[in-house]
Amino acid sequence: MEQHALGEICTIIKGLTGIKKATPGEYPLVVTAEERLSCNEYQLDTKAVCIPLVSSTGHGHASLKRIHYQEGKFALGNILAAVIPNDEKQLSAEYLYYYLTFYKDSKIVPLMKGAANVSLTINSIKTIIIEFPDIDTQYRIVETIKNANKRHNEINKKYVEQDLLIKNLKKSILLDAVKGKLVPQDLTAEPASELLKRIKAEKEQLIKDGKIKKEKLLPIVEEEKPFELPKSWEWVRLGEIFRHNTGKALNSKDVDGKKLSYITTSNLYWNYFILDNLREMYFSDTELEKCTALKGDLLVLEGGDIGRASIWNYDYPICIQNHIHRLRPYKTICTKFFYYLFLLYKLTNFIGGKGIGIQGLSSNAIHIILFPFPPLSEQQRIVAKVDELMQLCDKLENENNNAQKYSSELLQSIMQNVFCKKESLRGEIIDLKLKRAILSAEIISQLHNEQYFGAIKLEKILYLCETHLNINLGGNYKQEVAGPHDAQSRYKIEDILKNKKWFDVNKEQKGNIQVTKYTPLEKSNEITDIFSKVFRVETIDINNLVELFKGKNTDFCESIATLYAVWANRLSKNLSCSDSDLISDFKAWSKQKARFYDSDLQDRILFMRRKNLTPDSNIKK
Repeated sequence: MEQHALGEICTIIKGLTGIKKATPGEYPLVVTAEERLSCNEYQLDTKAVCIPLVSSTGHGHASLKRIHYQEGKFALGNILAAVIPNDEKQLSAEYLYYYLTFYKDSKIVPLMKGAANVSLTINSIKTIIIEFPDIDTQYRIVETIKNANKRHNEINKKYVEQDLLIKNLKKSILLDAVKGKLVPQDLTAEPASELLKRIKAEKEQLIKDGKIKKEKLLPIVEEEKPFELPKSWEWVRLGEIFRHNTGKALNSKDVDGKKLSYITTSNLYWNYFILDNLREMYFSDTELEKCTALKGDLLVLEGGDIGRASIWNYDYPICIQNHIHRLRPYKTICTKFFYYLFLLYKLTNFIGGKGIGIQGLSSNAIHIILFPFPPLSEQQRIVAKVDELMQLCDKLENENNNAQKYSSELLQSIMQNVFCKKESLRGEIIDLKLKRAILSAEIISQLHNEQYFGAIKLEKILYLCETHLNINLGGNYKQEVAGPHDAQSRYKIEDILKNKKWFDVNKEQKGNIQVTKYTPLEKSNEITDIFSKVFRVETIDINNLVELFKGKNTDFCESIATLYAVWANRLSKNLSCSDSDLISDFKAWSKQKARFYDSDLQDRILFMRRKNLTPDSNIKK
């Protein structure tokens, strides 16, 4: 097995300035994106690995880590470098491409410099050390990976097709629902026109009382109606049945009123909310009336993923940002029926799509959206049926997503087997203390710059690596205030981190709390390479787990780990694991757990279920 720096065995050439603006032509033009453009001139005629040199969106961004393989005559964008083996009989360009793709996080990412504008230099690329066998073995490795890639792409195509079928099934269910074809008609039910009369009477009273302004709605003409409704239904505009407004725009200079949490477009998703990263701003008393969502309000995005909607079903109020519409019905209606209408309009690209439809969702645009309006009893029966059918669709979707994930993991496993054949680190047998320290060092490498990262967050992720991923690290966790806790192992880890010159460990006082901070030392760049060798089988699972906690605060991590522990305990005793059971055990864990709101814990449990981060979804049982 030979080992060389790229600068010793390859020629590295930078792309040409201005070539991207050249006239399109017969030659491929390699740019940072996946797609190939074209050019009427070529710069290179060879086999090369093309590496982006600049990203404007942050350290480690995907566009900078994206590596390309190109052969023949091609042009190269000016923010890429072509790495060309000097002797194809010594080093295959295709082998080099797969090697660098596999090792990009350990061999390329550490060389990136900058924060807002991240970059690589050609000189830094020259320093990358690679290992490669004889050329015949390289060809066999390339063939193995290409065959595996082909199988993966075929499988992935099948799952993409299945995903499309599931989406079309959802559309079909919702279309039948809004046309009155999903549940039998009840001819004895009060027609929708009577409910509309009561809504109109309430609006007139509110206008008379000066609580709302009189408004003029556009009449509904026959040409607007996309299909015929059952006799007891009516066509309505959204403004007829909902009071609606947007929230408050962020203004750091506005400090009048109370400082309160508010939700943004990043908190609102289809049929659920993520509330662990709420921000705060000031709201005056008059703004609170306009910008507060109450239980039962339908919230719809004006910005971001236009039309995305969810019902606020919590017992406490929440403030909203200006890019969110709050829809509050005038009279009792089945709000979830209209949530499903927004979902249908989104799936059919009627909202936020291209071509005919609603391109934006301003207050005027949402006010005049046309909705079918069934009798109240039928709204409720339709929603019950749609809920039932959507659960089946979601189950199919999850199974399909898991199959896609398995295919990707299988491909990654093949590449791990090809490139990582050693069972030990430099011939040493890895004991559990060192293994735990290596994993800790990798987690710290990924998260140490975060505001909330410290010993507690590290320990909770390690706990989940051991319990959820079944990675034996020799942990001995006890029931402590902050959740599952193993102080002795952590102290040993910190000694190894310092002795290996990976991280210095210091205690900082923040108010009444002592926080552990990790500072990279001179050998921290070697961590990811060591980690990928020791944990080659578990790398994907570990990185996926760490990704779930990026940006999350300490309370979030503490609550997830504790919920996991009480969940696993109930399963071991064959006890039920309802949300209320888990929350009850969580609160009984320690008196200090009383500071967590039940609604927040319900969010965490939903997060765990959605992310398959539960003891009964352990992927390695």
